[in-house]
Amino acid sequence: MTVPPLLGLSPSRPYKRCKVEVHFFLTSSYMAHDYESEAMGKFLLPSQPDEGNFTSRTAYETMLKAYQCNHMCAMEAREWWKQGEWIEDARQEAEAARVQAAEQSRKHHHLEEEEAEASMSVKCCK
Repeated sequence: MTVPPLLGLSPSRPYKRCKVEVHFFLTSSYMAHDYESEAMGKFLLPSQPDEGNFTSRTAYETMLKAYQCNHMCAMEAREWWKQGEWIEDARQEAEAARVQAAEQSRKHHHLEEEEAEASMSVKCCK
């Protein structure tokens, strides 16, 4: 089985090759962040106590309560950190969009000024 080329004319792909310009603005939405894995590395969970390592039940239960408290604290710290990262990414993305919109607006006004000057020079020459 032959595979037709990705671009160009072929019976299975009847479209023409054309030049396409794409501009990418690298914002947080384009960058893949694995916050869960990063948070797991930053906020390590404590080791769960093994009941077989304790001689008394009360000592084990005391250590188990401490473990549960430390585990919950680490999980909460992970969530707070991830939310902070998401908020910062959203802020950066909004700032990038604002800068991009300002740049497009500046270019639009510049083109309007050039068109106005061109129309004035055409009127003057008549």
